[in-house]
This record gives sequence, C-alpha cells and structure tokens, in this order.
Amino acid sequence: MGGWQRIESWAAAGRLSAVAELIRRRPGTHGDRATCSGIPASWGKFCADEVAVALSISRWAAERTTAVARDLATCLPATNRALGEGVIDAYKAQVIAEATRVLDDAATAEAEASVFATGVAGKTPGQIRALIARAVLKADPAGAKKRREQAQRDARVELWREDAGTAAICGFGLPPDAALAADQEITARAADLKAAGVPGTTDQLRVRAYLDALLGQDTAARYPAAQAAPATGPGASPASEGTQPSESPRDGNSRTKDGPAKDGPAQDGPAAGRGNSQAGQVTDAGHPMARINLTIPLATLLGLAKHPGEAAGFGPIDPALARDLAAQAAGHPGTALGCPEASGQSIH
Repeated sequence: MGGWQRIESWAAAGRLSAVAELIRRRPGTHGDRATCSGIPASWGKFCADEVAVALSISRWAAERTTAVARDLATCLPATNRALGEGVIDAYKAQVIAEATRVLDDAATAEAEASVFATGVAGKTPGQIRALIARAVLKADPAGAKKRREQAQRDARVELWREDAGTAAICGFGLPPDAALAADQEITARAADLKAAGVPGTTDQLRVRAYLDALLGQDTAARYPAAQAAPATGPGASPASEGTQPSESPRDGNSRTKDGPAKDGPAQDGPAAGRGNSQAGQVTDAGHPMARINLTIPLATLLGLAKHPGEAAGFGPIDPALARDLAAQAAGHPGTALGCPEASGQSIH
C-alpha cells in the first residue's frame, strides 16, 4: 500500500509540474515578470479553463490546482521534493501550499523550513495542518491578526444538500472566541437534554441542541424528566457543575475534518515553559460557563514575544487572540490555571 501511495504522489508531482509548465506558457500579461524558477507571477485568464478541460474538473477545482502547482514550482521547493519522493501526498502538499499563500517569499521559506525541520513523514493531514498553521503564525504574527479580522468581515453561513438527502448548515469566518464558546454551549445544552431524558447519542443530542438554539426551541421541555432533574446549585446545570474538559462526552471539541479532534494533536505539542489555563467564558444570555484549555507562551502573554498559542479542540491561535482569550478568561471566577511540570517559568 505504501508503495502504491508513493507512486500516486510521484504521479501527482508530475501532473502539477505539467500545470506549472502551462502557467509558464500562459503568463497573465506579456510583461509579467517571471520568478527565479521561470514561472510568471500570475497566469492568463483562461489558463485554469484549459486545466479544467484537460483534467475534466470544475473551473473552481482547476483554479485551486493551478495555484498549488505555481506555489510548488516557485516558493515551496521542499514540499515539491517531498511530494515527488512520496514522503507526502498531493493533499498534504495542498494543505501546506494554501496555508503559506498569505505570506511573502521570505516568510514562506521560513514557515516551510520550520515544518520540515520537525518532520512530515508519517503525519496525518490534520497534524500537518496544525504544524503549518503554527509556523505561519510564527512567521507573520502581525499579518495573522489582520487576516483573521478580514475573514471575520467576510463571515457567512451556508446551507447545502448532502448526498444522503440530509442538510448541512455551516458558519465560516466566525470569531474564534465566540465559536469556541458556542461549541461549549452546544455541549452544555446536549447534557441538559440527556439529563431531561431526551433519547439519542451524544452527537444526536448536540445536533438537537444546535437546532434548538437556532430555532428558539426547547426539546427538553417536552420530556417529564426535565422537571425532575436535580439542581446542583443556584442557576447551575449538569453541564456546568464540577465538569472538567476531560469529562465532557466529546472533550469539549467539535469534530473537524482533518483537524485536531479527528487526527489528534500534532506531535510537537505544547512545549515546556508554557502556561496551561482552563479558560471559562459566559455567553451574553448567561448560559453555563464554557470551558476550554488555553496554552500560551509566557513571553506572549506578557507582550514580550509573538509566539502562537494553542486552544484545545481548535488549534494554533495568533498572539493577539491568545492574549484576548487569556484576558477574558482572567475575568471569570471559574477559570482554573495549571502549569506543565517541566518549567518554573510558566504563569498560572
């Protein structure tokens, strides 16, 4: 299986090199300056259409393929070489290319070098995504904040039909702090539904809780056990009383495609010398406290450095957001603070 996979990667590298050659022959303008690799900085208006016809794919997919081909041929030599040698597959190469596209050439080289210094052989797409995301944040922390803010201005919610005839609804460009709190709120509501006797698996109850929140409904009110559920304190709910993140049915994490919740944390997890805090937040409606684990380098927390932080179940976060989340957490009495054993330099 590994041998065939390496052949697939080798073939993908050849296909993308052919696309890069097409870009060289179809520059955006006659005056388009070629890069040191001989590939122009942009490609012609109909270049992607030619790729789409040749590969029998949509124009959107062709544009994506063309962009990856250019990136590999110009500013990602290590990624291109790893693909050709079968160390990574085409999807992993695409993950690296798309993550670094927001950087200039120098920062791209720095981020790529950081990832390959750690090693990519044997890593899943989710682990590589976390590695390159952290490297991009480290290479350009100021730009990361601007990109996050711009993406939030372009936020949207989309609805589409799934193959089974079911529907999917998803929000894009959401503020990370609000999205983390919302995910925890869904988990808390699902726990309330379970306590009220609503049948279903954890996933099914989270879906019901999600729809209840959007539609302004309360499924639990239709079940007699809702009135008999024991109270754990004034205004408390089963989800918020004495529950640590590890006790949550889903560990407080959403299931994300190729993300940390599916593939597990990247192998270069939080290093010594970082503080690890369990941050609590309350929604505007006063719902139960949301709990997340934040790992933030001490120098970043003090504003002395711009190293990325980490939010459990979400992934790397830029320094500005890390400090914002820490400040929000510090204002909540439910926040718990912890310290890795390896260092006495961490702040709790």
